[in-house]
Amino acid sequence: TFEVQWPDLGEMTQACVEAQEVYLSAMSGRCFRQFLGEATFTGDIEGSALWSMMANTGTSSDGDLSVDDVAGFGATYIVEAEVPGCGSGEFMITSTLTFRGWENGQFVGDWQIVPDSGREELATISGSGVVLPRQDDPDVVDYANQPRVHTGTISC
Repeated sequence: TFEVQWPDLGEMTQACVEAQEVYLSAMSGRCFRQFLGEATFTGDIEGSALWSMMANTGTSSDGDLSVDDVAGFGATYIVEAEVPGCGSGEFMITSTLTFRGWENGQFVGDWQIVPDSGREELATISGSGVVLPRQDDPDVVDYANQPRVHTGTISC
C-alpha cells in the first residue's frame, strides 16, 4: 500500500484542442484538463515523481457545476523512490482513474508499473493494483486534494 499526494488540483490548467466534433463529455466540446507537477509517494513506495495527467472536463471541471458526465483521467508518473526490500531507483507508473464527484473527491481506478521501466536497484520491478476511494472523514473539507490510496502487489 502506498499513497500519492498530487499538487493542488485547483491550481492546474485546462487545455483546449481544435476538433471537428463537439464531444459532450468534454463539457465545452473540445477541452481537456491538463495536470503537470511533482507528486509525493509515501508508504511501501517512498519518494517523489514527475507527474502528468489528462482528463475530459466532465464533473471535475467546476466544483459548482452539477452534471452527470464522468471525468476520466489517464496519468503517468516517473518515480524516483526507495522500495523496502527492493532498493532505490527509478521506474514509471501508469494509472487510469474515474472521478466520482466533488462531494467526496473520490478517484477510483487502477495502476500498473510500466514493464521494463525500472532503473538501478529497481531494474526488475513490476506491480499493479487499484486506487481506492477515500473514506468519508468529517474533518476533511477538500477530498479532491487528499492523497490517493493505492493497493496491490510489487515485485522486484
